Amino acid sequence: MDEATCRRVQAAMDAGVREPTEVIGDDMTLVEDVRSACHIEVPPAVFELIDAHLDAQRLAVATFFQWRLDGREGVNLLRYEPGGFYKPHVDRADLPAWPPAARRALTVILFLESSRAVDPAGGFTGGVLRLFPNGEDTPLEIIPRRGMLVVFPADTLHEVTPVADGHRDTVVDWFS
Repeated sequence: MDEATCRRVQAAMDAGVREPTEVIGDDMTLVEDVRSACHIEVPPAVFELIDAHLDAQRLAVATFFQWRLDGREGVNLLRYEPGGFYKPHVDRADLPAWPPAARRALTVILFLESSRAVDPAGGFTGGVLRLFPNGEDTPLEIIPRRGMLVVFPADTLHEVTPVADGHRDTVVDWFS
């Protein structure tokens, strides 16, 4: 996603309605020692803009993974503020509280802001995305850069390290 569009989505997030994000287990609850972030609701036109962008990437993603991808679960806009994090977890599971989680094939993350580790003008420090592919002990660390799209199998163990300052804005969705 280009910089202007990322900034447009972030401006909508700044004005949007914030709610703490839950952790899905037997129910949907706040578990503050597992996850600390906000889910933000924005006007439908902003969601439509993001939907169009992600749908335009579907063929390239399906070709890369050599998977047939028919749908998406639906966009989530997440903001991690100072101290925000998400401990190691997977996104695909058979959960009575959220049946769509069992259909998740690929996790899609679009970074709306850059980390200062890759861009001195970035909006935050910390907030590294760590992937543990195939259960490896040594993670693959992805430092957020505005407009970068990261896609990985939804059953991959991953985490978000604590944000030290600023705020980390992302679009999260799942292809199925």
